Amino acid sequence: QTDAARGWRGAAALLLREGTARVGKQQAGAPTTTNDQVILRYLKRKGYKNAEAVFAREAKELSLDAVKATQALDADMAVVNHVLFYPEAGGAGPQQYLDGYKNLKEWVHSSLDLYKSELERILYPVFVHCYLDLVERGYNEHAARLLKEYRIDHEEQHGTEVKQLAGISQAAHVANDALAVMFRRHKFNVRLSAYAWELLLSFLHSSQTLLLLGLINERLGVTLVPGAPEQDDGSPDFGADAVTLTGESSQREMTINEREVRWGALKGSVELKAAKAVNNAAVEARARVLEREEDAKTFDGPGDALAELGPKKKSKKEIMHASKRAGDEAAANLVGPLLRAPKVESCVPMPKLRDDEELAQIAEIRRRVRLSARAPPSCAFFTLCNTYGGLNSVAISVDGQRVAGGFADSQVRVWSNDADAARVVSDAGKVAGARPAVPYVLLTGHSAPVYGVAFSPDGEHLLSGGADCSVRLWSMELQTCLCVYTGHAYPVWDVQWSPVGHYFATASHDRTARLWATNRTTPLRVFAGHLCDVDCVTFHPNANYVATGSSDKTARLWEVQTGECARLLTGHRAALTAIAISPAGRVLVSGDALGHIMCWDLANGKRFGVLSAHAGPVWSLVFSGESSVLASGGADCAVGLWDMEGGQPGEDEGAPRGGGAGGSGAAAGGGASES
Repeated sequence: QTDAARGWRGAAALLLREGTARVGKQQAGAPTTTNDQVILRYLKRKGYKNAEAVFAREAKELSLDAVKATQALDADMAVVNHVLFYPEAGGAGPQQYLDGYKNLKEWVHSSLDLYKSELERILYPVFVHCYLDLVERGYNEHAARLLKEYRIDHEEQHGTEVKQLAGISQAAHVANDALAVMFRRHKFNVRLSAYAWELLLSFLHSSQTLLLLGLINERLGVTLVPGAPEQDDGSPDFGADAVTLTGESSQREMTINEREVRWGALKGSVELKAAKAVNNAAVEARARVLEREEDAKTFDGPGDALAELGPKKKSKKEIMHASKRAGDEAAANLVGPLLRAPKVESCVPMPKLRDDEELAQIAEIRRRVRLSARAPPSCAFFTLCNTYGGLNSVAISVDGQRVAGGFADSQVRVWSNDADAARVVSDAGKVAGARPAVPYVLLTGHSAPVYGVAFSPDGEHLLSGGADCSVRLWSMELQTCLCVYTGHAYPVWDVQWSPVGHYFATASHDRTARLWATNRTTPLRVFAGHLCDVDCVTFHPNANYVATGSSDKTARLWEVQTGECARLLTGHRAALTAIAISPAGRVLVSGDALGHIMCWDLANGKRFGVLSAHAGPVWSLVFSGESSVLASGGADCAVGLWDMEGGQPGEDEGAPRGGGAGGSGAAAGGGASES
């Protein structure tokens, strides 16, 4: 190497081609060093002063300083390469995977309780990649042994994924299975305290477990947090957000959740106009009552004569203040924390409501009764008979007059709850002893099962999406299809309208959600970022954001204007099945396949509550108009009513109280409408 360095110094511009420290490749038939010097001198005489630099660049050789740096890093890189490529070099046999994981598990479980809860986070990612490595290298028997011996350790928290892993038994499966591809393409993000990480590295080095050391380095992204290790508080969701697979780095996740979200109420919304109308009416009514009361009083003198001549009359200013308080209370009872929320402008063009539509919606909102834990709602159940295995989705219009169902036979059926229509008896219902059948409208157009239906805010249109990858817009007046929207490449799982109509969003098996406008057949935005199916979607009440829930166990909030992710919410241990946002706009709730409902503060992206009562997947979530009650429907045949009084975190009455307002009630009841 010393001779090589001397050659570099002596030749100046001529780079080293031969010797023990070769750093380049000599081209076949290249001129000798003497010829190079002759050619360079000739070119310099001709005025080509940069010829030497051009030759060096074209030869793709390193400079002397680069050679020195390379030699200085050789030792460290040799160690790193040995660790990273240890399995590929044939140094790892199948038994080493089983022994390495066994030793790691025993060491974690024998650690101090102070660090055990954190160190256990590393076991599941290591288990997954040990299994996939064995299958990919053709060691199927050893992979089966690993799965059989240790799957029980992870079934409680990752049961669905462990079952899917059991079906990956061939090398071709690792390359083609969606779950395996997701694990291989993206790193697990694991959060550990700095000292727990040092303990783990110390163990891996002392036990000479190069296999697991390389696997952790390649497949895991470890984020170190200062301070003492997190302690298990006994909650079922402890540590769920400490091991995530989102396709984003831990730093990127934090950056996303630090973005500003304009979660307030939409300026000029119908709800605010209704609240203003109620406020004005309450102020006028209270003022009239107080004025009549004051007119009945006869004394208007000093207070020292009050005992003899009666109470003193209130001034007009006092009457005005008392009336204003009454108006504020009436408006707050109608829309709740929406009045206290910041007011924001829309970032997208908004459709203008017709005057009659706006007045009708204001009247509907004013008729709304305030709900709370002390005044729970009544329930109306619509029973659809003989639909087992065929009914995929249900939607009820805002006024409650129509019920739509999407069916596996590709049909959409719409029932009317109108009193006149309910009195109509079909010929099939005239059989002696049979109940009269409620008539329905049959909408035909889809060529595959229908998985999502939704009524427009005005109730005049219906959206439906299905396995034929299309979305259809139906007119309730004409009872026909107005438009077909195509753009998804796979089945559409959910469709939802914007709170103001005109815009709608779809969720699909192609791992995207899309924003549409009714007057365009192509999507306006494509929200891409989820690693699995997007199963549910909803709009923010101010229409500036779209929220999605996915089988990758995450919820995301997307900006409608830019299409970028504004919130990435992690913590669920199963696929998300339902999602909703409070009318006040600050609280997002998400339900999963294990029956858990998590409450999130959109202002900072943090979770502030977990609701657990359902024994199966949560299929639907919806807030009451004043954000005080949350209703949840589950696969356990139960409806849960939760006290969300206040509707906003950070307030005394913002978080769910106890286990909810009355827990859950049986959903099996008398049918208000049958067919």
